[in-house]
Amino acid sequence: MQDIDESNLVDGRPICYLINEANLVAPSVCGFLGIISCKNITALNLSISNSSAGILAVNSTNWKIINSSISRSENGIYLKDCSAWTVDDCRTANCQVGYAASSSSDGTFKNDLASNCSEEGFRADDSLNLKLQNCSAKSCATGIYLMRSRLCNVLECIVDQNQEAGIQLTSSHGCSLIGNVASLNDQGIALAGSNECVLKNNRAKANLRDGISLVQLWNGELQDNDVIGNSQGIFVQSSKKLMIKGNNMSENSRYGLRMSGAVGCNVTDNRLQNNQIAGANLVDCTANFLYHNVFLDNAVQDAVDNNQNQWDAGPNDGGNYWSEHKVAGNPGNVPHQIPTKGVDRYPFQDPGGWM
Repeated sequence: MQDIDESNLVDGRPICYLINEANLVAPSVCGFLGIISCKNITALNLSISNSSAGILAVNSTNWKIINSSISRSENGIYLKDCSAWTVDDCRTANCQVGYAASSSSDGTFKNDLASNCSEEGFRADDSLNLKLQNCSAKSCATGIYLMRSRLCNVLECIVDQNQEAGIQLTSSHGCSLIGNVASLNDQGIALAGSNECVLKNNRAKANLRDGISLVQLWNGELQDNDVIGNSQGIFVQSSKKLMIKGNNMSENSRYGLRMSGAVGCNVTDNRLQNNQIAGANLVDCTANFLYHNVFLDNAVQDAVDNNQNQWDAGPNDGGNYWSEHKVAGNPGNVPHQIPTKGVDRYPFQDPGGWM
């Protein structure tokens, strides 16, 4: 069934419904487009405004929306119970939510822009295996928000000037965030209750609070991220078995790395430089393993530890480099005392002396 209701107009354009259709190109004149229980539908070059949902897709598969613009709507593009879909090169502006996916799977947002949305630029709830690639969310409440959505990938996206988090994941397990840039948000990238996630090659800079925030996580990986010029670089709270490796946590106005209630994390091969309070601050943390890190020219002190953590890997592999503690040898054998309880027994003479 294809219904174009020219007697019911939105912004002078007809309301269009496709129901139980297949292998069609949708009309480009729609003021609203509904795709219901359809297969293999393509919508091109739509321009929609002042609608509850500019484009609505329900229980449909293998459909595409390409090069379309939606503005001043509650939801720019809203999809529910959909699979194997693509939204490519679209723009939403001044909506409540730019792009929303609910109970959907195996879909892709690609080259899409959301701006000035009063809630989220992109939002996914209870969804599986979604991909957001080369998307941008600017000046929204939250840039990209995944809630209870598993095995999703956020790749090479730009989130900036959002009032809350640039990218936020809540109870979203097994997701990968790779190659994203988060700047000038309240928080750059924030994960809560999201286990076994990977954050790699992201850049979080000039965010008002944390560059990257990890709360109540288990078995995650942070590798090769640049976390520079935030209030706090990486913040870890009540998390277990994280690998924090190869990150640059520098020039933050408070701490490069702050950990609270963290257990069993490995912190290796990171650079913590020119942070204004301390390079690393560990509070009520236990059984964390920190070695082969560079602590360089942090303003007040390089590190603080009030509990039982390990700051070296023994006499052969050694500990960390501390600019405030001069030793001879890579590694040396003059221990570095870390306020208030920590000790690095085998600090290095040179930054990267373990390589």
